[in-house]
Amino acid sequence: MPICYSFELIVMHFRVARLVRRAEKKFGVQPQYTTEAGRSHPLLAMFKDRIFAFEHRNWDALEPDAKTLRALSGAVLAAESRPELHDKGESITSVHIGPGIESTLFHPEADRAGIRVWIDKPEAEAEFKEAYGNLTHERMMRTIAHPERIDRAHKEVIPGFLRRHVNRLAPLRGWDPIPEPLARATRPPGIG
Repeated sequence: MPICYSFELIVMHFRVARLVRRAEKKFGVQPQYTTEAGRSHPLLAMFKDRIFAFEHRNWDALEPDAKTLRALSGAVLAAESRPELHDKGESITSVHIGPGIESTLFHPEADRAGIRVWIDKPEAEAEFKEAYGNLTHERMMRTIAHPERIDRAHKEVIPGFLRRHVNRLAPLRGWDPIPEPLARATRPPGIG
């Protein structure tokens, strides 16, 4: 599953949006808002209208090209703002393109412990507060402390992607499908 830089490469390669360098880096735990397509897509459907995830980026994917996305059987799955604002210069943050390409600009692999290691560094905390202010820092810290917000993205997005795509291949390889939720103790034969 392509994440962050790979998302940017996919956006450029398939020309599904315009990639623009941001005036300032965007970083920290931020909400991502699902689109109508994202709320029904298996990658993000379990989050309903919003997912909290770590971001650390210098680029925005703006002005998604609906015609190109349709031609690729693709869709925008999430953006950095609510759906009614997507056309007002806000970046898209997740796309589906054809069979098998599901990508995010945010970092679902980031867990609470890793984010805390980053934000607990005095220079990272100071940089965040300078960029976003003390109130936003306090809100982010509450989000990080929330028992489900970051953990849910970490436990659902990539494992769900892997489970769906392994299960798509399982019948062809003679594997047993991985049940919902992902059973960490079992793996299909031949996968180390």
